[in-house]
Amino acid sequence: MDSLLQYLFGAASFMPHGYCLLWRPDLVALHAVSDGLIAIAYLAIPLAILSFLRRREGLRPVERRIALLFVLFIFMCALTHLAGLATLWVPAYGAEGLVKAATAAVSLFTAMTIWSQVPRVLALLSPVELQQINEELQREVEAHRQTTAKLRAAETELNRTLDARTRELQQTSQRFELTLRGSGVSVFQQDRGLTYTWMHNPPAPLRAEDFLGHSDRDLGWPPATLEALQAAKRQVLDNGTTTVVEVPLPLEGRDHWFKLFVEPLRADGEIVGLSCVSIDISDEKRVENQLRVVLRELTHRTKNILMIVQAIARQTARNVESPSDFIKRFSARLSALAGAHDILVNRGWSAASLEELVDDQLAYLPEGPREAVSIEGPPVEIDANQAQNLALAIHELSTNATKFGALSSDRGSGEGGAVEVRWSVETESDGPVVQLSWHESGGPEVAEPLASGFGRLMLEKLVPDAIAGRAEIDFRPDGLRWQVRFPLKTAGTSFSDL
Repeated sequence: MDSLLQYLFGAASFMPHGYCLLWRPDLVALHAVSDGLIAIAYLAIPLAILSFLRRREGLRPVERRIALLFVLFIFMCALTHLAGLATLWVPAYGAEGLVKAATAAVSLFTAMTIWSQVPRVLALLSPVELQQINEELQREVEAHRQTTAKLRAAETELNRTLDARTRELQQTSQRFELTLRGSGVSVFQQDRGLTYTWMHNPPAPLRAEDFLGHSDRDLGWPPATLEALQAAKRQVLDNGTTTVVEVPLPLEGRDHWFKLFVEPLRADGEIVGLSCVSIDISDEKRVENQLRVVLRELTHRTKNILMIVQAIARQTARNVESPSDFIKRFSARLSALAGAHDILVNRGWSAASLEELVDDQLAYLPEGPREAVSIEGPPVEIDANQAQNLALAIHELSTNATKFGALSSDRGSGEGGAVEVRWSVETESDGPVVQLSWHESGGPEVAEPLASGFGRLMLEKLVPDAIAGRAEIDFRPDGLRWQVRFPLKTAGTSFSDL
């Protein structure tokens, strides 16, 4: 192994080639730069040939082999120069000789291969001959072009006319499609046997294929719908006059209403079928039904309101001494009722927030007394009847508190009572129950009144009975306390839902 390395890379007695140049910088640089540049050029040329072979298509195998031999030959030349460059500093004369020997072998093989292919290359057409053949082909192509020029001109004109007609048809079809899309309008035709021959924009989820080639009887419409459709269409076929019919059709699990405008389809003066426009009027029908429900509900609720107003008037009249006092008390109670109605109207008459209701009934209080009232409780939605009656109760309590109770003291001097309005929701066997309480404190000493007026009757009897609850009122010396428990009902139908 040591002898092989000495042979390849030089024995100790050998000197680098640079020594022969006396290590003159100019000579060493000249040889090194020259060999280096030649090696770089010899490496770049094979890369260019390989790039050409990769991109060029249609080369024969022999041509590719010759090109690859040139790549190998030039590459070996590059290695020879690199070896010469290395011997300037390293006495690797054995390795340099082997590289030169390999280069010589590749060069001889390349030369012999090229000489062997010379006859084949000479047999190829010369560039002049190829140019003559190409010119002949061009003359034939030109003759063919002249022969087909008139046909192409005619074809161009025909295509131009066809494109114009196609664009017009596409625009018309697009307008037709945009007009019907999402409109609930279907257009179709039937022959005299009432078989569907054309359908556009059928009602979802049906498709045009579900109709074509079938009759109304095949589609399985309900008997009443089928009878109405058949009668209207037969009348048009017999009389030739346009008719309108409204029918329900079951689609997607519910009835949809359609208004059909049926008119005769004529050809050569004879009725050959029907042309029909169908419009989905389900929303209109639902609005009609909703209006009926709203009117019935409005009538019912108006009667209830009038009964409440009548009861308030009757009971108020029993406990007043003058007409002016009656008007004052009656108007105040009607205002309380109106406040509850405003909240219900804003909620579509479906429910009212208990917190909003209490806050609204206390809104008329002056700033001082209003600040003395604290409200606390979870979000609770009560129905319309409960809202109306609780509004009257809160009004009576706040009115009494400002006249005689905790809110009647002078709060400007820093003295005065307070009111706590609290509610909670408890779960019982029959369902959720709301407990609402009114606690007064810090006001004048309280004594139970000798006579029972309408306000007390309302708090103890009328309001609890109206909301199916129970109430207690306690005239404690330190402040009035009222508590009511009533079931939490699910809100009814809202006008806005109808």
